[in-house]
Amino acid sequence: MNHSKHRELILEAVCHRLDHPSADAVYQHLRSSQPSLSLATVYRNLGQLCQAGQLRRVPVPGGSDRYDGNLSRHDHMICDRCGAVTDFDGGLSGLSGELAARLGCRIRSMELIVHGTCGACLQALNPTETEETS
Repeated sequence: MNHSKHRELILEAVCHRLDHPSADAVYQHLRSSQPSLSLATVYRNLGQLCQAGQLRRVPVPGGSDRYDGNLSRHDHMICDRCGAVTDFDGGLSGLSGELAARLGCRIRSMELIVHGTCGACLQALNPTETEETS
């Protein structure tokens, strides 16, 4: 992958954030300082950075993919109400060996994505809503 100023700025924009930004959020963050940057350039470079193993793509069903600069082994929780993506250690490292043995295959990688309601949204719910979803 050739060096590109835009690619470097996009990588930095994702790596310096903990909120797992979407391509549009990265574009909005950079466009004031980089007026020649297009949304298509952001999408293209995010794809290349993921393919090169410099970023992780976090698929969000029914929403925009999010991007993660934390390449260490971890999992994600996606809030169904606000869309926040949160890192957590699912402690599932032993599961891949068990699944490989059970399925008779070799597992290259494994990711867990949990969908639910984050703590901030739970606090914002009134008590009757919380009881109904429990």
